[in-house]
Amino acid sequence: MSDDKYVQMFTTLNERVAKMSDEEMKNILVSLVLWRSICSSYQPEFYVLANAIDKALVPKVNLLSAEKTLQIFEVLYQLRLLKTSDFVYNATKRLSRRVRKLTSEQLVLFLFYLNSLRTAKKYVEFLDIEEKLSRVVNKLTIEEIGVACAGFFKTESYLHYPELIDAIVTKMIQNADTAPEITLVCIMKRYCSFIPDRNKKLTFHQKFEVEVMDTLKRLTGDQYSTMYLLPNHPRADHVVRWDSKNDFSPLPDDFAATEPFAGLVRSPGPDYVAVVPVTRNMFLKNGNDELMGECVVKIRQLKALGYRPVVNHCQNK
Repeated sequence: MSDDKYVQMFTTLNERVAKMSDEEMKNILVSLVLWRSICSSYQPEFYVLANAIDKALVPKVNLLSAEKTLQIFEVLYQLRLLKTSDFVYNATKRLSRRVRKLTSEQLVLFLFYLNSLRTAKKYVEFLDIEEKLSRVVNKLTIEEIGVACAGFFKTESYLHYPELIDAIVTKMIQNADTAPEITLVCIMKRYCSFIPDRNKKLTFHQKFEVEVMDTLKRLTGDQYSTMYLLPNHPRADHVVRWDSKNDFSPLPDDFAATEPFAGLVRSPGPDYVAVVPVTRNMFLKNGNDELMGECVVKIRQLKALGYRPVVNHCQNK
């Protein structure tokens, strides 16, 4: 990326963005996806070009079909730029106003991207989306229903239509034996709208996890991320950056936005610390404060990924 020929290429493309068609801009974004394997989306030349295309697409929002809009969403999603895109913000509002015109497949895709945006509830009317979903729910597979429910859950939007809830539950019962576990989890998360009291309904380990997160938030100014660094371990860890000046640094957006259970998450640098909360059930009952084998292996694997593991254990073991 630092080679002069590549810098010049990005500079030239950036200068010509204003004259490009929407298809040409989409194709360039598709090409940029290939660069993600060797550089960050926020590397200067890369980001400037992607941002210029994003800005140039905004005036075209009302001219693009739903299909073309969702195709651009997909590319920006792969570039990890979905949350920061002005085009996505404006196009999301437009699609939400025209949700009745979406096909069932487009509706599921739209909810998938709303899932990734998380804060879309602030500018999207979910009642219209729910009404459309209730009309097409019987056409969807159980996996598509799971994706749709995840979109409602991650945006903290509730389901209000009794007939929609009944249809989802019926579909879930019919496919309970064959549906993927993650699909059933997505559906149950949205179906269960009651959130337990964090002080009264948590297990001992969960209460300790909350204490750890509260402490990290206070110490780092909320500059930490709870992540599943090792998909073979069921419990998440908390990642912070502790620089050479003995101070906390913010995590890059593309790192913090890593999808859960998408594979091993390697440390981008030597200053990344993985805080591993452990409680009494994770120690051998021999009085020597020795961690159980699973925790020992996890710490060894975190080191192999480039992290500095810090074991944080509850005093009452």
